[in-house]
Amino acid sequence: MPITIRKGLLHIVLGIAMLLVSLPDAGYSQSPGDIAIIGFNGDGDYEIAIVSFVDISAGTKIYFRDESWDNTTATFPEGEGKITYTVPSGGVNKGSVVVINPATETASDGGTVDEVGGYNFSATGDELYAFLGNSTDEPTTFLFAITTKSSWGANEVPSDLTDGSTALSNIGGTSNQDNGEYTGSRKNTVSGLKSLISEVDSQWTTTDGEGDQSISFDETPFTIVDPPTLAFTSESITVSEDAGSVNIAIELVESNNTDVSVDVVYLDAASSTTTGDLSNYSTQTVSFSFGDGSGTTRTVTLGITDDSEFEGMERAVLQLTGNTTGSLVSSVSLTVVISDDDSPDIVINEIHADPDPSNGDANGDNVVDTRDDEFIEFINNESFDIDISGWKFKDSSADRFTFPDGTVIPSGTAFVLFADTAEIEASEIGYAALFDAGALDLNNGGETLTLTDQNGNEVVSVDNYSEADDNQSITRDPDISGSFVKHSEATNAGGSLFSPGTKADGTPFGSKYAVSIRGEEGWRMISSPTENTTFSDLFSGFWMQGIPGSDAENSAATIYYWDEAGETFSIPTGMNSTLVDAKGYIVYFFEDDKFSTPGIQGGFPKIVSSDKPEHSGSVTVTVSATDADNQGGIDGNEGWNLLGNPFGTDISVDAVLTALQAVNADVQLEVQVWDHDANGGNGAYEGLTAGETIAPFQAFWVKFNTAFSGSEVTFSRNNLAANIGTDFYKRRNQTAIELTFTLSDGTRFDNFYISLNNEATTEQDPHDISKLFSLNPNAINLYSTTPNMKLVKNSLPVDMQTTLRVPLQFEAPGRQNLELSWKGLENLPEGWQLYLRDTQLDKEADLLAIDKYKFSLSSGSAMEKQKSGEDNPEITVMSENVDRDPRFELLVIPPEAREGEESEQIPESVKLNPNYPNPFNPSTTISFELAEQSPVELNVYTIVGQKVATLVDEVREAGEHKETWNAADMPSGIYIAQLEVNGRVYIRKMTLIK
Repeated sequence: MPITIRKGLLHIVLGIAMLLVSLPDAGYSQSPGDIAIIGFNGDGDYEIAIVSFVDISAGTKIYFRDESWDNTTATFPEGEGKITYTVPSGGVNKGSVVVINPATETASDGGTVDEVGGYNFSATGDELYAFLGNSTDEPTTFLFAITTKSSWGANEVPSDLTDGSTALSNIGGTSNQDNGEYTGSRKNTVSGLKSLISEVDSQWTTTDGEGDQSISFDETPFTIVDPPTLAFTSESITVSEDAGSVNIAIELVESNNTDVSVDVVYLDAASSTTTGDLSNYSTQTVSFSFGDGSGTTRTVTLGITDDSEFEGMERAVLQLTGNTTGSLVSSVSLTVVISDDDSPDIVINEIHADPDPSNGDANGDNVVDTRDDEFIEFINNESFDIDISGWKFKDSSADRFTFPDGTVIPSGTAFVLFADTAEIEASEIGYAALFDAGALDLNNGGETLTLTDQNGNEVVSVDNYSEADDNQSITRDPDISGSFVKHSEATNAGGSLFSPGTKADGTPFGSKYAVSIRGEEGWRMISSPTENTTFSDLFSGFWMQGIPGSDAENSAATIYYWDEAGETFSIPTGMNSTLVDAKGYIVYFFEDDKFSTPGIQGGFPKIVSSDKPEHSGSVTVTVSATDADNQGGIDGNEGWNLLGNPFGTDISVDAVLTALQAVNADVQLEVQVWDHDANGGNGAYEGLTAGETIAPFQAFWVKFNTAFSGSEVTFSRNNLAANIGTDFYKRRNQTAIELTFTLSDGTRFDNFYISLNNEATTEQDPHDISKLFSLNPNAINLYSTTPNMKLVKNSLPVDMQTTLRVPLQFEAPGRQNLELSWKGLENLPEGWQLYLRDTQLDKEADLLAIDKYKFSLSSGSAMEKQKSGEDNPEITVMSENVDRDPRFELLVIPPEAREGEESEQIPESVKLNPNYPNPFNPSTTISFELAEQSPVELNVYTIVGQKVATLVDEVREAGEHKETWNAADMPSGIYIAQLEVNGRVYIRKMTLIK
């Protein structure tokens, strides 16, 4: 079941959309738009949800028809179903929501429902009309209509209704959606609510029901208020602390030509600022006068105090209140985000520029190196954790290191930048955060060392330190606050020459672990590096729901673990339950950490931290691969295990795979981690391979290909630790020969890979990597299909002897125009050929001759179905069970196949020769060769795909043919000659220079 998380209402919904209705003819006068259907189901029970903007009397009948009205003949076609809803004895009050269920012939308000003729609202492009009828149920007044198509057809909108106002199309921004519901504000004037409902692109969410699943509609009544109405013009504003002030705009949203005023109040309890940060702000009153029209704005000025104390990102929440003559509508609260312009208290505590050639092995690799053993030690001396993502360390001559995204330094702890981390044990450096610069080249005689923030502002620097050329570091004495001295002379140093990550006496600065969650709200994959850690320990500072002990226990859950045996996401037993060691979890982070408090609390980045002891020594975790469907193998979503890094240091992917192979050798040779921002915001799982690392707090998927019962895997810290400062996730490590295929809508995209590997086979093996679908429900997903699974990476042997056909499938909800492109083909072994076959159009293209293929989706295609919107994400299983013929096939043909399998070859019966001359001005000759008489099309396109000339469109005899294209009236640029013969496409680039 898809799960949707809604910010304000916090309940489970399966999809959302909207629809407007019409009222019955029972002596009651009603007009178009007096009611609205705010939900429809094209799957499951076919429910309809409506809201009324007027009081409706008992006995009123409202009819619904799911067919196309002909406004010319004023008739519906025969044979379609009809629903009659009769208002109950108590009537329907203004603002009430009623859910009508034709399957059970019931209404949520107790009204009666009668279905005749088999009502069946189709998701493949249907209309739904609501109207009042006469004694024969023929329409007398249309109240509202919707269509899931992109636009209304000719004569489909009744004369009572107005397209875009009381007759809505393109709901959700796309066509052919199974289910939908209006999800905008439920408090406004009648005209304001009608206006919001008509904004289908922004105020509606639609979903693919996926297997006759329907929406559970929100029945919360609408609050209808009278004008005048007032609101802030935005929900949040960001301002720098040194801006001095910021203007806050209040809008008279809807006027009724009366005087009205409202107070702008500072909410101390909801803010992280104080009034001192806001120039001692006090409540201000904003007034609008008779004659001020709708949309008039007034401003109040909020002073910003620029102090010298670093306070991080602060939030001031303002609220509208005290309005006695009008009504307040969204947005009633405004969050002012104040970005601090001061530097945090970061201390450079130790500098080692002069390692001892004889006994200065600071990095633990048993090799003393005057460069590799150099390091800089920093201390976070603030009382709170600091996100240092994007910060830079530099010396007098160059930038030396940029700290990766997701890097958080807990309060009171150290972080150390080494020239080479080598084999340093975390325990030896006080469990400080460790980073590998690759080179530092510190000057023994002194220079300026500087740490800057992500905006290039100086955080801390040291000028002209002196190493004294005596083979030891210099350190502050006392630590943090003192002046630099030779390390051997520091208090309690015991003559030691250096102490990276620890105080001079070797004791730790601190042992807290933290990671930064950056970007936007959405799903993340999390594990815990510390012992006996509960969900409350990690997530109590954020808005969590759907779990006993969370902020909203009865709402959709925001924490899941994966049940391999059941092939399903499951919810933890409670916030106070303990995370399983080395297991991973999927967690949804909202932007607002306190929905029950006005304003946006928290924002991004968010810091997840734990000050409990790190897992030490070894950790065991149970893994399995269950043949749940008893088909004699692992297929579909079987065999997946969601694990996590159990340590406070980076761990090696190689070592993790080695540990997993000890219990089952048939494990896929990549681990998968989720990147929320990957592929242009599409979101995607990224494969980590040999030589890469997994960061602390990072959860990851592993996949076994053969069945086995639950077995314990031992993760040893000493064996797994990679000791390299890393991003919260790492990207794919390209293999020597890897072909990348990209499906894009122009903004978002997804990748599929073919890898040539000496150890791979043409059968399923650990080098083939299963596809995990994006957690973004509107994402593009590209993959190949096999009889028992979907793949993101198909690995083939370099010595392959036969032609291989690779079915290529995709999901692209809501898209109509797509582009498939590829790269890396220049790395193919000599003599290999690669063709793309479009099974729908029966065309084939030589991928070595072109680099992209543009295509459109036909109306009603399953690939067009859209899931719930990004603002209402859902948890799904990793690989959708979509069973249909693939749109494309990749034909991979090694040289041996052409020699031994002629039947599998692409016939060499056509040749498109290079044009001559090229470049040309203004004419060029294009020649092609045919082995037999064939139908031929020869067209010329611009580089962006616009056809500018047709040179041939007829049957031609066998032999060579020449055509001349005169481009005198065309601008300079690149043009494409495209030859199509018997469904196969051949392309040449041509350059016109004038």
